[in-house]
Amino acid sequence: MFDELQQSLRVYMRSPALFIHNSITYVFFQLLVTLALAGFLLVAFFMASVLRQSPTSIPMLFLYSIALVVFFYFSAAFQGALIYGYSKSLDGQAFRFLDFYRYALNNGFRFFWIFILKLAVEFIFVAPLGLLYIYVLRILVLPYLEVFLLLLVLGLMFVAGFLFFGAFVAAALYDMTARPAVSANLRFIRQRHILAIISFGILAGIWAGNFIPLVQIGTLLVAYPVVLSAYMLYLKNALEKKEAVFPKAPPPPQQPAAKTKKG
Repeated sequence: MFDELQQSLRVYMRSPALFIHNSITYVFFQLLVTLALAGFLLVAFFMASVLRQSPTSIPMLFLYSIALVVFFYFSAAFQGALIYGYSKSLDGQAFRFLDFYRYALNNGFRFFWIFILKLAVEFIFVAPLGLLYIYVLRILVLPYLEVFLLLLVLGLMFVAGFLFFGAFVAAALYDMTARPAVSANLRFIRQRHILAIISFGILAGIWAGNFIPLVQIGTLLVAYPVVLSAYMLYLKNALEKKEAVFPKAPPPPQQPAAKTKKG
């Protein structure tokens, strides 16, 4: 992935505004949806108090579920639009504010289905562990048990993210639906093995930096666009079986063989 990282950094340094614009647009729409849903829930709480409904009543739980599904849908759609926007930036093309909005609306379902598949795998991984803790391990007095379980859950979620994040990339790069995108990512994993895990681990570490105050400015505007773009190129080159990103220098011209004179 080192060559791809060099290429993405080179393109970023040439046109940083294209990448930064995509990052800021992504944050804007994500905050917009979050605040809209928060306002929706505040109105729901107010109506529940007027109607003397408990916050845990069935109608309120139904509204919570709707808000959660809408949040997941738009989060997946904006993630796909961000990846597509970075791919346009790699080609030196602008991905404007309204282009981001239209792409997320028109292609949201394909990314949402990938997210649902990822969520289902996370549930399969984590649910048995949660049941084991509730009914067995919690009774036992073991030091650092919660810390160990937390690290284990994070590790399982990392595996689930590794299995499906490339599907988001493939769906954006190749205009794929959920099923072929997941298949493409699994093919990428089979081809690159450990290098794919290492590259995704680097990307996940940079992504985690987006939640650290002050650090998130550098990661969101510089590090994350560069590393994610490099990961996109790495996956694309693997699927298309391109071994080199930069064109190789042509071989030196061969000197014609000297003719020997016959005596």
